[in-house]
Amino acid sequence: MRGEFVELERDRLYYFAAGTRGQGDPVVFLHGFPTTSHLWREVVPLLPAGRRYIVTDQLGCGRSVAGPGADLGLDAHARRVLCLLDRLGVKRTSVVAHGVGALTAVRVWQLDPSRVSDLVLVNPAPPERPLRGWGSLRWIRGVTRWASSALGASLLHGALVKRFVDTARATHSADLYARPFAAQGGRDALRAHLHALTGPISLPDMGDTPPRASIICGRDDRSDRRAAAAFAASIPGATLHEVPAAGHFIPEEHPEQLAVLLASHLAS
Repeated sequence: MRGEFVELERDRLYYFAAGTRGQGDPVVFLHGFPTTSHLWREVVPLLPAGRRYIVTDQLGCGRSVAGPGADLGLDAHARRVLCLLDRLGVKRTSVVAHGVGALTAVRVWQLDPSRVSDLVLVNPAPPERPLRGWGSLRWIRGVTRWASSALGASLLHGALVKRFVDTARATHSADLYARPFAAQGGRDALRAHLHALTGPISLPDMGDTPPRASIICGRDDRSDRRAAAAFAASIPGATLHEVPAAGHFIPEEHPEQLAVLLASHLAS
């Protein structure tokens, strides 16, 4: 897998690509807040050959460092995805997205339906309360008014660990996801992310010409299950799959099962 940076106006995004061009549209993978492209690293190698797979760090996460005053709202993330597709010469794509990234994916479709052939939403965040299920993240924003970047990152780390089922994996992944927010400017980036997610997010009515869609959730995550069922009901023709004994982080804790579901969707 090859990673590099691409310049998008004043923003600089990191992405890596895998697979080969050939059968079907390229597939773009979107993570949500507060994760990174690391989320997909065990899933992508398990997917069928013959497609191009593109995995990005959204601005403000991982290697895609947000500058002062950067817009980290849902619309801005979605527009950057479309700009990235332009820069990479991708005319039409399948989009696979996790958590809050699912809200970004739907907004990408809303902004330019012709670019999105289909959607796979994994553990989608509820648009009416994007931080539902994250507990302490709802009040970390207030703490970061006065706290250091290190303290904000530490609180974020604790919130991440609680959403994993696999405790051995939880610490390593939470370290990776929280690390950028401990750096200089991390407190402001954390507050900007949380500010963008504190209120309800308006998503389009997908009833007229909806994309082909699959919704996947962990059976053991009650918050995710409610949101997944709501998304499946709002997208005509969408299929809903539950992964047994799984929580929020299916891409990391059950990559093999997720890869099977993704391969089935992409082949249909």
